[in-house]
Parts: sequence; structure tokens; C-alpha cells
Amino acid sequence: MVLMIAAPVLAVEVKVEQVATDSNQVRLKFLTAPADANRPRAFGLNIVADNGKKVSQFVASKFGESTSASKGYGIFPGEIVIDGSGTVTSWGQPIASGDHTTTGVVELGSLYSGAGNEPDTQGNLLTFKVTGDCNISITLNSARGGVIKENGGDAAPTLTGAKIAPPCKTCRGDIDDNNKVNKADIGVLSAYIGAHSAAPFWAITPASGWWRACYDVDNNGTINKADIGVLSAWIGANSAAPFWTTNCQ
Repeated sequence: MVLMIAAPVLAVEVKVEQVATDSNQVRLKFLTAPADANRPRAFGLNIVADNGKKVSQFVASKFGESTSASKGYGIFPGEIVIDGSGTVTSWGQPIASGDHTTTGVVELGSLYSGAGNEPDTQGNLLTFKVTGDCNISITLNSARGGVIKENGGDAAPTLTGAKIAPPCKTCRGDIDDNNKVNKADIGVLSAYIGAHSAAPFWAITPASGWWRACYDVDNNGTINKADIGVLSAWIGANSAAPFWTTNCQ
């Protein structure tokens, strides 16, 4: 009788997710089967936005060597700067190329010594921002190794993208996001201001670029009663009662 023992399968997933529904910030995460110690060593990935949107402002979740006190993937081969004495003068960032384009190439790996200092089996790799409503997909960058195991083998990961959808994604003033700017948007904007600010100031500093692009109708950096007036005047000048409907341009 021959006993066949199957080699353990490394299940690795790399995924993106929107940090918050009102945010243009996206998180890149990894998950590895906890039972398999042969975790990823390095990631070489393409982060791709559709709909003509761009990715930028890549920020690593970890910098430098992985230790028991600070675990993770903090080595960026395309960006690290080492002086003549062998001292790291800058860790850089994980973006290797494509910042402020539709495809960002990221490269990051781990460096550690001794048991207990290796990266965890799951966690955040980095965050980045997108310029608007889009689908984000992930592909392996073969020139930078894709996703490599500790033993040098191919991790063959599952790559999971996501729809990144901001509020009011169609056009400024379309606050209820129905492709029309009308009296209903005035009501939604008034309710939002009423719920988030105190009289007599009625001023909200937008939490992100998307809030400003949608709710800040007069585009002055705050959301306040003046925006209601501008929106009301714009609807009145561009639509006919009783419908008060203006299609987004």
C-alpha cells in the first residue's frame, strides 16, 4: 500500500475595499490560510482603475523590517534608498510606477529575522486614492514577480477587485444621485446641513474630495447655507416649473 500525502495548498487572497462609503480612499489587503506557514514574501501588482479614473497617493501600512512589535511588508525594492555605508536613508513608498495614472504598479516585500517576527497571515498592505467612481481590479505584475511565497514559489493568489462608488458621483448638485438636479436635491442638501452643523454658522468642511465635488455647490471648501441658495438659483434658471428638473451635463 502506498500512502499519498497531498502537499498543503497555500490559499492567498489579495483584495481592495473602499475605506468608507464617503471616501475616495481604497485599502489593499491580503489574507493567507493561517495553517500554512509558507506565507507570501513579496507582492508585485497592478492596481487598475476603469472609467478613465486615476489612482494616486499610495501610502504603505508598514515601513521597514518586520518585527514582533511591528509586523508587515515594509520593504519597497523600487523606492528604497541605501547610502554608501549600507544605511537605509529612505524606505520610499510601495508605488513603483504609474502614480496619478489609471494603472499603479506596486511592489513590496517583507524582511525579518527569527521566529515571531514574520508578517501576520492577514492585514493591510497600503492605501491609495482614486479620482472618482470606478471599478478597481488587481492583476499580477509578472515583471515584478507577482506574489511570491517564502520558499520562492508562485502563491497563485485570488485577486478580488471592488466597485468604488462615491456619493453624488454623477455631477455637482445631484445630491440624491439620480442623474438629475432638481428640487429634491435641495431638500437632501438642506437636511444634510441641518443634521451636521449648528446655527448660526451652518458650515461643514468636506471630509473628502467627493463630498466637496457633490455637496459644495459653490466650490469654496465648505458646505453651508450658501450652497442651498446657489443650487436653488441654478435650478430656477435652468428648469421649468412644475418639474424643476435639469439633467446632469
